[in-house]
Amino acid sequence: MKITQMDFPEKSLLFPGRDKYDYIDSFGGVFDDEHNAIGIDDIVDAFVSPLPRWIGVLMNVRNKIVSLAGLKTGNNTHGIV
Repeated sequence: MKITQMDFPEKSLLFPGRDKYDYIDSFGGVFDDEHNAIGIDDIVDAFVSPLPRWIGVLMNVRNKIVSLAGLKTGNNTHGIV
């Protein structure tokens, strides 16, 4: 899937106030799913997997630190190292 920048959608809840924001952008992509087999995990992976490796490393460090405080960290990092 290729993600591209696009015009801000007029149907967005934010559209009426778009002039009030300092920064606003919009991106879109199309999934080729002839067999209707794409699930939410596939969608998350498509958006998360292009992240740089260092972000995954920082997320793992964060998860280890907050787990010491008894906070939940989530079991699936969707391809984040």
